[in-house]
Amino acid sequence: LGTIPETDAKEISHQLVNLGFQVHGPLLDVNKANLELEILAWTRKLPENAQVLVSFSGHGMDLHGERYFVSADYSSHTIHTLEQTAKEKCLTLEWILSRVHDVLTHEGLIMSFWDCCREDGLKNLLL
Repeated sequence: LGTIPETDAKEISHQLVNLGFQVHGPLLDVNKANLELEILAWTRKLPENAQVLVSFSGHGMDLHGERYFVSADYSSHTIHTLEQTAKEKCLTLEWILSRVHDVLTHEGLIMSFWDCCREDGLKNLLL
């Protein structure tokens, strides 16, 4: 993979299609609201025994033990607004995986792959 998230997402999608997988995406430069809608629509279509790969290329951060994926509409933050901005403009890996878990039975399989630089949001603000 390279250093440009959009190119990486397109390449991963292309390779999965070439391997015979059904691909929903890539979703590029989406805000949190649209990303949530896309994930909810996509998970509703999953069969109970699906094999699912959730892939994310872009920016991320860790905050209080949660892994956040930064959406396209995320703006800067200060130490006072970090937590609120993260909740309003980012998705957590746990939220995404819980949507998939809601659909799958014990026969389903979830894989998660993320290609993002992650930072500890509080650590970098406190330095």
